[in-house]
Amino acid sequence: MDADGTRSKAIARSLRKLGLKMPYLLQGGFRSWVKDGLRIKELKPETTLTILNEQSVEIEKDVVRERYIVLINWNHLN
Repeated sequence: MDADGTRSKAIARSLRKLGLKMPYLLQGGFRSWVKDGLRIKELKPETTLTILNEQSVEIEKDVVRERYIVLINWNHLN
């Protein structure tokens, strides 16, 4: 989504080339969204610590998933 909707078609075309199946165009862009009072999520400022924390959460999920797969395979062997 761009600020005022002027570049949306080109952005949607690029997203389709990158594999996104159905990008949506917002008439009037982000400014129109905000003007209409629709909800937005405020971004938290990124720091090295927040980035590392997000990465560690993803790594932890991968480890748990791998342990689960190993446990399932172990149970099938016994």
